[in-house]
Amino acid sequence: MVKQISWAPIAKEALKSLLLSSQEKHGNKQYSKTMYQLFQNALYRVTLNPFIGQATETENIRYIPPTRTIPFSTGIAFRK
Repeated sequence: MVKQISWAPIAKEALKSLLLSSQEKHGNKQYSKTMYQLFQNALYRVTLNPFIGQATETENIRYIPPTRTIPFSTGIAFRK
């Protein structure tokens, strides 16, 4: 069952800030584009399988810890 991911306005702003700061740090857009594509791929996999990840204490919230294939310093939390 495919689920839709809802973005909070603060999350959208944080993602935009992250991509812009990485663009400034590396001097080009390629790193930001790659990071965005990896992020979108992870979110797509979550929409296909909403029960992936570890359950948390909060109902309908699951957590995917960072791995080598998902190069983020924090995990990804999402609602099912």
